Amino acid sequence: MIRRLFSRSTRSITPAPPAAPGQDTRPAPDHTGGPNLAGFPHTGFGPMQRFEDIAILPAQFIDRTMYGGGPRWPDFARQIGPRHGRHGRPIDTCPPVPEGDLTEIPDPVCWGGQVYHHFGHQVADYATRVIQTRIERPGDPVLFLLRPDGTPDKLPGHFYQIMDWLGLPRDQIRLINAPHLARRLYVAPQAEQLPDIGPSLTYLDALDANWQRHGLAPTQSDLLYVSRAGMTRTGAGGHAGERYLVDRLRAAGARVLIPEQAPLRHQLRAYAGAAHIVFSEGSAMHGRQLLGYVPQAITVLNRRPQARTALHILRPRCDNLVYAEVVHSLLCMVRPDGAPRAVDGLSLIAPDRLLQSLAALGVDLRAGWDAAAYGKSRDADILAWLRVKVTETATFDMTQSHAHLARQLQQAGLGHLCADLDHVMKPGPVKG
Repeated sequence: MIRRLFSRSTRSITPAPPAAPGQDTRPAPDHTGGPNLAGFPHTGFGPMQRFEDIAILPAQFIDRTMYGGGPRWPDFARQIGPRHGRHGRPIDTCPPVPEGDLTEIPDPVCWGGQVYHHFGHQVADYATRVIQTRIERPGDPVLFLLRPDGTPDKLPGHFYQIMDWLGLPRDQIRLINAPHLARRLYVAPQAEQLPDIGPSLTYLDALDANWQRHGLAPTQSDLLYVSRAGMTRTGAGGHAGERYLVDRLRAAGARVLIPEQAPLRHQLRAYAGAAHIVFSEGSAMHGRQLLGYVPQAITVLNRRPQARTALHILRPRCDNLVYAEVVHSLLCMVRPDGAPRAVDGLSLIAPDRLLQSLAALGVDLRAGWDAAAYGKSRDADILAWLRVKVTETATFDMTQSHAHLARQLQQAGLGHLCADLDHVMKPGPVKG
């Protein structure tokens, strides 16, 4: 099916260039017929399982990316397929014994997972059962667990867009925030698992067929840059100074996608039509997971040194995948236990590595690169990021964070920002 879908396109794909200095040069496994499936343990869908008289509890708490609730599967400790897994092993916890009355669900239903506020985890953790469920049980409602403080009228905007793309209509979605008893409950296994279990060829074919069903028309581009610049000033992780990079890429003729400003289908059209995608490392990478194989190259500009985000998920979906090490350090806040938290750290780019990596992709920005303009953009992002992080007093130890950030700025040659750091992080109301 993959060959049939892409036989429509006559655009030739230029082989990916050699890796620039600082890039991951490890070869991908051999691939046949497009998707790189070497090393992936399964070739088809696992069987759906059927259970009877299953109590489903509302979410009690949030533990990292999981809610304490959901189905009480029989012989819970020995279950694998129905439970939520990472690395091929279940990591969720058994819901408590229900107390009081349960609302009966008499008709057959299927389990989908959670409604999660983070786009990347919704796709990668809690949407991978949907395709198989729609194929094998197309008439059944699908249950999703709301977060502890969630209500059906306040869902994250991406949830229905993802479900619509996967072919699950709203009138077949059931949202769980109270105790229920499912008389007959079906569940498909996760088709992929973070961080290291990728898709089967059957699953990629199903995503291919889903693409055909939608009639998605790709937006053609030679190079698509997927930006994270808008996230930095919300306190999320990113590359300091990325706004300047985006301006330079646009001037050089690259197409730029800002995912949080674009509907999901717009994003998918852009991914489908790009000969080369360059991601600023982040959750938008999981949007590419909603498509199957595309004959293209993907480069990830790491914001966390040596990170390999979505490696096993992306490799089977493209012809070449490279992680570019363009960062020389990562500004981090410090948790109460004394450990720096990298997940929402702010990366400081090494401009020479960045420019070499982009030049290797055929986008040479070195001639027009204005170091002063980049530095101004970088410093503004650092201060904007700090003004958000200093308000997160329940998450971080501010005294330890202050000292750690001061050392990091000095080591990065940005000691001129230490006075601003002192001003932003001093006790009392935060000033702009």
